[in-house]
Amino acid sequence: MARIRSIKPEFAQSETIGALSRDARLLFVQLWTIVDDAGRARANSRVLAMTLYPFDDDALHLIEGWLQELENQACIRRYLVEGKPYLDIP
Repeated sequence: MARIRSIKPEFAQSETIGALSRDARLLFVQLWTIVDDAGRARANSRVLAMTLYPFDDDALHLIEGWLQELENQACIRRYLVEGKPYLDIP
């Protein structure tokens, strides 16, 4: 079950975070709300778009790019379990 988490004031000053697009940064923060206590969540783009961006019709087509940005900056790791996509926040 997701927990309430807080953002440190230094978040915006991180060079790693600063290398991300604004949309990828928002996705990263939103992922914190759905990961379990070990930092893991399903990484199905359709489910993430419906859960995190229910009012944004274009999210489904954009979310994969944002996930790739997060993975490129080592903000998340993606992997498969029995053919299903998952992610974790290290």
